[in-house]
Amino acid sequence: MVQKIKKIIIENIKNVEHGEISFVEKGQFLNVMGIYGQNGSGKTTLIDVLEIVQDLILGRTIKNKVSGMMEVNKIAQITVITEILDERENTYYFELEKSIDNYENPITNVICEKLLTKLNKKYSQQRQILSFDSNSQDIVVANTNEVIASIDALSIIKDVSSDKRMSYLFNSNFKKLIDSSDRLKEQKVILDHFRSFAKNIRVYTSEYSGLIAANIMTPVGMHYQDDNMNLDGVIPFQMQERGGFIPQNLVEVYKTVIKQINLLLPEIIPGLKLDIIEREVRLGQNGVDEVRLEFIANRDNKRFSLQYESDGIKKIIGLILFLVEVYNNPSIIAAIDEFDSDIFEYLLGELVDVMSTGAKGQLIFTSHNLRVLEMLPKNKIIFSTANSKNRYICMKGVKRTNNLRDFYIRAIQLGGQDEDLYEGQSSNKIRMALIKAGDRLG
Repeated sequence: MVQKIKKIIIENIKNVEHGEISFVEKGQFLNVMGIYGQNGSGKTTLIDVLEIVQDLILGRTIKNKVSGMMEVNKIAQITVITEILDERENTYYFELEKSIDNYENPITNVICEKLLTKLNKKYSQQRQILSFDSNSQDIVVANTNEVIASIDALSIIKDVSSDKRMSYLFNSNFKKLIDSSDRLKEQKVILDHFRSFAKNIRVYTSEYSGLIAANIMTPVGMHYQDDNMNLDGVIPFQMQERGGFIPQNLVEVYKTVIKQINLLLPEIIPGLKLDIIEREVRLGQNGVDEVRLEFIANRDNKRFSLQYESDGIKKIIGLILFLVEVYNNPSIIAAIDEFDSDIFEYLLGELVDVMSTGAKGQLIFTSHNLRVLEMLPKNKIIFSTANSKNRYICMKGVKRTNNLRDFYIRAIQLGGQDEDLYEGQSSNKIRMALIKAGDRLG
């Protein structure tokens, strides 16, 4: 089963009052989508939203940082449409509300959820199959009108979901109720579809780049599976002097990840491989043995601690296995914020070109580096705008012979698109402001 993201709609998250992005053109899914635009124009919001979607579907608590992306008592609405190829289209719609608790701490709760589906057949209509409304006494409505459980049982799930700031429809206890019903087979299938979708999302945020820049750790994207564990996401390569401690049962995970990285890394950074040194073992605070691991850069047989490598190389190490997955697996969705950060411009263009011409999954990234505009076809670029009510557009009027980089700069300077692409002051006004600020200092 191959499942891809088809469309996402965002309302009232950060500075995006409304924005829509489609990942399909002329019935074909786009394997790469770059998001470009000026600072503060909603690029990172898309990556943040995909992280929120993943957390909710996987039954996790909404991260505390989400409250900082919202206004108090202003409802955020997110719609995610996915497609099971040659089978059906699924939609997950939810609403978030930020409020202040008794201790004046901002909290964010899910106040409404809907699951809808439509078969990929002629004349098939979209149907709502499950819904949750925090203000409704019915709590859950199924198209079968079947009573799923007692009001008390459903209310307990509702209270737990609210207290833990998590999804109701993807709550593990609600899943048990659905699984136990013989008449809710379609509901179970759609819930499972979305869980599979969320498990295949790989998010690399700008916060990870900050950890690299501070030389605290290199967050490394990975997938690991054996008889005892199945891990997806990010693991830390700690950058302390002589390494950092990890649980002993994860040593084999780190070794496997490094072996996987070394299959591709020398082809991107010639002569570079990673080594790992196991140092002392200690008993951790939770009674579990821990091993100090130090990560070594081995370049042409010259070995030194990875913490002294460049930020760009550490960024590539962090991303490399996400790129491997999205290149080979048609169901993987890799979302990377500030893909260009610290990466050499020419290398960035080569990586993007390779992904565009060969990736089977979907790579979504934000960037400021205009080199990529010369490497990707225009249909694989979305531009953020100066209009918060229409944040994302495709560039119109671009011909095959146009250099998209030059075309974009001209559009910023001269306009001609459906929305303004840049909002800023002239260089003369900036000069005057610098002079005034300097007078104040004097």
